[in-house]
Amino acid sequence: MNLKLKKIKLKITFKKEKNYLIIMLNNQPLTNYNKKPIEFLEEKEVKNFIKLYKSYKSTKEIYEDNIFKLLQFKHSLTSENKNIYIKEILNFVDTDSACYRADKGTELELMQKEKLSKLFTYCKKKYGIEFLLQYGVMPIKQSSHNLTLTNNILNNLNNYSLTFFYHITKISHSIIISLNIHDETITNNQAWELVNIETSYNFLKWGEDKEYEKKILLKKKLFTDIMKFKKYFINNRS
Repeated sequence: MNLKLKKIKLKITFKKEKNYLIIMLNNQPLTNYNKKPIEFLEEKEVKNFIKLYKSYKSTKEIYEDNIFKLLQFKHSLTSENKNIYIKEILNFVDTDSACYRADKGTELELMQKEKLSKLFTYCKKKYGIEFLLQYGVMPIKQSSHNLTLTNNILNNLNNYSLTFFYHITKISHSIIISLNIHDETITNNQAWELVNIETSYNFLKWGEDKEYEKKILLKKKLFTDIMKFKKYFINNRS
């Protein structure tokens, strides 16, 4: 099968190999981190890739998209390295950004309380996770029960969802926010707002920092691509 769209100069073909397909980009196979061709075993997976490809408007958009890196990550997961990635996520149990608040009664703290409280309520009701709050920057040790519950959640995720959760947590620095994003209790726009709640407040309070604003734009691009990955390869799997 060949795919060709107007304004897209990247040639995409699908090569049949036994019981799987290989996606060829300009006659070169899409590979995982070990430089081995990614084997697409499910027909649905290929159909989702085609839907993604048809959403692009230019070749530049394709090359700037992080979804290909996320697909490489997903297809590079093994039982060994999955444990490593899960441990990285679990490090956020004691450093969850949503648990660290400004001083009580301040404008920022009231904003955090208003926007984040329902996320904590959801995680407690849905998963039994109950995080402690810390006002200030001193580290806090969360219950080991939270660690166990979070570990169980992560170990039950399929490779697509683990890929999504790992990368969105790297951006949010929060188990609480990531669980709500994954379970779609909040919209993409709300999620982005929560991920940057303190930064946005500081911009409003002290003015914009041009250099830091560039970093935020790069962060927003990655966030957008991660959410697009979820849309095409997780939400469309049913």
